[in-house]
Amino acid sequence: MRFRKLIAVVVVLSMGILSNSCTPIYASFVNAKKIKILNEKPTRPYEEIDMVTGQDEDIEDAYREIKIRAADLGADAVIINQNQNQNTGINQTVIINSGSKQFVFVGMAIKYKKE
Repeated sequence: MRFRKLIAVVVVLSMGILSNSCTPIYASFVNAKKIKILNEKPTRPYEEIDMVTGQDEDIEDAYREIKIRAADLGADAVIINQNQNQNTGINQTVIINSGSKQFVFVGMAIKYKKE
């Protein structure tokens, strides 16, 4: 009987630990879809939060990474501030190291001010 109670306690505690550790990651991923990527400063009033970066071999994954980091900060958008790539028209840095291409985005996470 005591063994069953112990197992029940362990299961309940482990469920709480797992749910607490997974929720922020899932929330950031969902909120990241709402983050806008801007190539210039917006006309709306905003506050700068912090610099964020995204890097990956795939350009979409690099964008996703920078959006997740901005979402973690509670941002509404990211102003990308690297030099514009002539081929894509997108503000990015491409690093080629040992034959591997990496897309690197650096930007300022911002939060719009309430009007």
